[in-house]
Amino acid sequence: MKKMNTFLRTVVLTLCAWGCVAVTHAQDSVEEDVTVITSDKLTFDYQNKYALFIGNVIVEDKDMRLTSDELTVRFDDDGDVEFINAEGQVFIQQDDKNARSQTATYNVATGEIVLEGDPQLQRGKNLLFGDRITFWRDQDRLEVFPNARLIIFPDGDEKRESLLP
Repeated sequence: MKKMNTFLRTVVLTLCAWGCVAVTHAQDSVEEDVTVITSDKLTFDYQNKYALFIGNVIVEDKDMRLTSDELTVRFDDDGDVEFINAEGQVFIQQDDKNARSQTATYNVATGEIVLEGDPQLQRGKNLLFGDRITFWRDQDRLEVFPNARLIIFPDGDEKRESLLP
């Protein structure tokens, strides 16, 4: 049981590092340094080194909010998180930035986050589209390939739709 608690704690800490979500439910109180993951179902497989959250997945912390249909966390042999994969109606909110895609994959070792499946990014009023959007968590760098499209709105122009559901 102690190893299982260590794995779950690792999941929570890694999702915090990824920057997942900061909106609290009225009935819940979330401390600033706590990450809360809710879903309809959780399958934790110690032997195969993964945790699978299914249905109405919400990840919340002080920096970001992530929602998806499923969230899979893969561990290495030492119990450290290697990859996090969110699938199905993925929405990520952080400050004035929003992202939407069908999948979001995070490689912990490289800090690379890949959005695929009609990915869209919104910062303020501006929108970015492409077939695949890759950005690096600890760097001011992103890559859109193929079919990159950036829409920039002038200040004061309210003509845009939010990516939020």
